Amino acid sequence: MSRISKVGLIGVPYNVGWMGPGVDEGARAFRDAGLVDELKKVVSEVVDYGDVEVRLPPRDGGNPKLLNPEQVEAVCKSLATMVHSTLDRGYFPLIIGEKTAFSWE
Repeated sequence: MSRISKVGLIGVPYNVGWMGPGVDEGARAFRDAGLVDELKKVVSEVVDYGDVEVRLPPRDGGNPKLLNPEQVEAVCKSLATMVHSTLDRGYFPLIIGEKTAFSWE
């Protein structure tokens, strides 16, 4: 089993699939709490690639089991691009600050 030695931090400061407050502040809160410094204690290299940037389509609350599906899709596509780029550089992508909520009932 290989050990992770390089971490690429990616923030997702969006609250698109969840109605609760504060989700969009998660990435900043982790950084402010010293996440990068703590990671440097256990891996050889940490690069903070910043936050995903997304042009969000309008909000859509029409489906109570999946809020804002077009916004969720837009965030996921942008995040996927950043994850791919991070992996191409040889870093393990650590994604912070994103939550989506689904109800399967």
